[in-house]
Amino acid sequence: MCRRFLEHLRNIVEHRLRQKVKYSDPDFYVQCHYGYEGRWGGIWIARRSWVRYKDPSANEDGRSTVRLQSGRNAGLNNWYWGVRSPKTPHRMTNTEKIRRKNIDDGLRQYGVILARKGGRCLQWEYVRRRYRDWYPLVPKLHEECEAGGGPITNYYADNFLRIAELAIPAIDEADKPEPDPDH
Repeated sequence: MCRRFLEHLRNIVEHRLRQKVKYSDPDFYVQCHYGYEGRWGGIWIARRSWVRYKDPSANEDGRSTVRLQSGRNAGLNNWYWGVRSPKTPHRMTNTEKIRRKNIDDGLRQYGVILARKGGRCLQWEYVRRRYRDWYPLVPKLHEECEAGGGPITNYYADNFLRIAELAIPAIDEADKPEPDPDH
């Protein structure tokens, strides 16, 4: 059921993102992953034009992302959202560190101010305690999948997209593709 709700939520997020003209560009993509045996899951928004980092240590395609993710080794619990880099700072090249700092500065400039920082996440925060753990919510998640939405779906989609709308311009400015030195 949790996989079904995650996929439902991904579809809602993508639909709402694409309803806005500036996000209808096919360059944007919204993906989700339901971890093996439900150990972790997440939804992320990115653009194909954002720089792909070299040798990403743990990101599906090596790009910066706006993410909703469950806590590590917590099953589908401890959900949080934020802006994530494909690499931790200590594994980055100097160019990547500068890019990360530029994204971080841009996030503040565009109004993204989340409670925490650390590791791959430039900024992140837990979702409201009421909706943070999915296992106790399974009956309600099922109802919302059947109905095509509801208060839990809206809470996640509205807040995740609010972060994305503020973060995307900051990432756009800092994560432009590097010029090809041969052209």
